[in-house]
Amino acid sequence: MFNNQFYKENPLHVYSYEEKNGHYVVSIINLNLGHVEEVTFAQGKENITIKVDTNSDNFNVEFDVSDIYFVEKPTICNAVIDGKKIDFTYIDCEYIIQPKSIFSMRRERFLYVQKMVKQNGLKKENITCEAVRFDSYWHCTCGHINFNCQDKCMNCHEEKRKIFNNEVFVDKEQGESNYFINLNMAVLPFIVLTLILNFFIVNVLYKGDVLYSNTAYNDFLGVMDRFVLPLLPVVGIIVSIIGRNKYSKLIEYIGKGIKVASLVTLNVISLSLFVRTSYNFVIVFAYDIIFAVYYALLLKVKVKNIPAWAMLLLLIGTPISNIAMISYYSQYEMSINTSGVNLVINVNEENYHVPKYIGGIPVGQITFKNGYDYSKIKTLNIPSTVHTVSIPTPTLIPNLTKINLEDGNKNLYVHNEVLFYTSTKNKIALVPAKLKEIKVDWEEVYDYSFRGCTNLEKVVITDSVKSINQYAFEYNYSLKEIDFSDATNLKSIGDYAFRYNLSLTSVEIPDSLTYLGISPFEYCDNMKRIKAPFVGMKRYTNNDSSNQNLFTRFFGAGYRYSQAGLKSTSSAGGPTIALDEVIITNQALIQNVTFYQANVKKIVLNEMNSSFGNQVFAESSIEEMVIPNGITEIGTRCFEECENLKTITIPSTVRIIKQDAFKGCSSLTSVFYEGDKSSLVIESGNEIIVSLL
Repeated sequence: MFNNQFYKENPLHVYSYEEKNGHYVVSIINLNLGHVEEVTFAQGKENITIKVDTNSDNFNVEFDVSDIYFVEKPTICNAVIDGKKIDFTYIDCEYIIQPKSIFSMRRERFLYVQKMVKQNGLKKENITCEAVRFDSYWHCTCGHINFNCQDKCMNCHEEKRKIFNNEVFVDKEQGESNYFINLNMAVLPFIVLTLILNFFIVNVLYKGDVLYSNTAYNDFLGVMDRFVLPLLPVVGIIVSIIGRNKYSKLIEYIGKGIKVASLVTLNVISLSLFVRTSYNFVIVFAYDIIFAVYYALLLKVKVKNIPAWAMLLLLIGTPISNIAMISYYSQYEMSINTSGVNLVINVNEENYHVPKYIGGIPVGQITFKNGYDYSKIKTLNIPSTVHTVSIPTPTLIPNLTKINLEDGNKNLYVHNEVLFYTSTKNKIALVPAKLKEIKVDWEEVYDYSFRGCTNLEKVVITDSVKSINQYAFEYNYSLKEIDFSDATNLKSIGDYAFRYNLSLTSVEIPDSLTYLGISPFEYCDNMKRIKAPFVGMKRYTNNDSSNQNLFTRFFGAGYRYSQAGLKSTSSAGGPTIALDEVIITNQALIQNVTFYQANVKKIVLNEMNSSFGNQVFAESSIEEMVIPNGITEIGTRCFEECENLKTITIPSTVRIIKQDAFKGCSSLTSVFYEGDKSSLVIESGNEIIVSLL
């Protein structure tokens, strides 16, 4: 039991007392360090005197438990010290203050332990309480109470001199720590708010970029720059707060290092790769403002702290630089993807050079947009980085005459003044709008290849060409000549391939053709003559087998009933084409309604071994007709209502003219039959033939 009542006038002090193994042990402090010979304890009427022989600063005396009956605690009546008997008085009492645990210091206990270990060389495990010196006694760091007469702790035996060699104070550090921690805690809400604004507004609402449409943010750099780096300052602040709470310099420096490194990295990336990482502009800008204020308050503008000044300059300079870069890059309309910049051209210069790099990122695609004036561009210079050219129609650059391609471009090449893609054989990237003549000497003319080349006047199709795909030469209003004379290997012409070629008057398609798509010459309103093999397609979209291989598919007949090429028109159809002559080659069979309502003056057919089907020329505009040798039968209503038909020549191979074959041919004045009239069978409804034979 510890005795906290201390009487300064007495040379001895009962420090503590306890019962141990049948003995009553009293611990006594020799305050004056005199030679103690005997100690007498008060015990009712009979005092107990114990003989001792010591000048130690502390000693113990023992009693048999059966020999004593201390009411409260042992009290010394007198003692013989240095040969003199001294009576003890108990008037002036001082209460001994209990040691204070270092946990009462809160976070400063870590600093206190560090200083005690570092400055005074104490053992860390012996530091559980705060060491304090009083007038008569002192508190050891182990929590034991010792008196001034003692040079060593009774418990841990640590030297008093060592403990109090350097006084340890934590008040100053405590104030600095509170300021540091409070400042960091104040910064956290602003950082979290910035992250929320960026991730939920920028990344969600704007799909990752408020400045540019950026699809490059999912690569390694993008993920690091969007998710990892913005979070690291938060991690750094939390770690540095933990380090300061524990007064662990290592942890605090790690936290500061994480914070500084992430901020520097974000700023360096922002400065060096601003275009590519523009989706993080909000975070970088906000962080720089927040942390510039933070460092200024934390460092209190200490002139000698050069690293801090450097950090402040970076944090202040980056937002200014970013704003300047936004102003600079605002001249470009672009998006960013993993293959580089997709640049929308918004420049109108006579000799335009496409930039090779923007913000350190290669320009991979150039796009020309509808509605922009590119009329001044005559020469287009394309760098080696470009792999894609996107343009709705060459007429967007109406005066483009030349395309220059930088050496080393592995994605594009120029041939016959036309820009081609390397990766896709024969695919055209760009045609100069001013091009007037082109020699097609590659295998396949892809869809839309020359669509809208309004200055193109002549196209030469060579024997290299095997197919002309859909819309390949659509809207070429100035095209006057398509030379198929050498196109001996041409097999296919796709849908609407030459649609709206308003200046085209005549065309001869080689016999090598085996496929003809939908209405390749639709709305060629000035077409007068056409020569082609009989490879048309189905006229109506039904399963009638008699409606196969119809030549009038050339002009859209049957696909939309009243389209160009038909005699009749309606509000649903386009303008009709009044052809002077149609020459059919390689036909094997002329089936039902093949030239029904065809707006053609003359149709020339080769010799064939078959018969005309029903209504083959019905309601057409033909004015004269020579029926080819080999035809044995003119089908029912074959020339019905051909009101313009004036002359017809019938070969001797024809044996029968079916009912109403020439009904309504009111203008017919000449009929020439090359065979024996007596053997020709003429059914009813053909009175005009009978009258003219």
